[in-house]
Amino acid sequence: MISLMSPLGASARFKYYPNAYKNEYRKQILLASGFIRENPDKTITNLKPVDVINKPLICRLVLDSKGNIEALGVIKSSGDVGLNEKAQQIIRRAAPFKLDPTSSNTLFVRFRISDIWVTEDMDEG
Repeated sequence: MISLMSPLGASARFKYYPNAYKNEYRKQILLASGFIRENPDKTITNLKPVDVINKPLICRLVLDSKGNIEALGVIKSSGDVGLNEKAQQIIRRAAPFKLDPTSSNTLFVRFRISDIWVTEDMDEG
């Protein structure tokens, strides 16, 4: 698992160099959640701390051949139905995703208090 960004203070700016599809998926989800903004010069501004989900949860995401969501569900619940639904809404807003031709079309999106991760392995992280 490769980190796109570490939680930085508000208005922090850094250059993003994509090097893996999972980073791209993660970036799309962070953009859809409103926690980062991509500037015209391709730098990223962290708008607020990544704390959308205040209890950890894992969603399973299956993509079709065009990168659209074929299936989406909660694998490990936060214990709060509202938070679980909010996480799924963020993922839906981020779609469609570019497909990684060397990878599975099943991904796990792990929401934590301070970060969001995308992985092919539910046990990572």
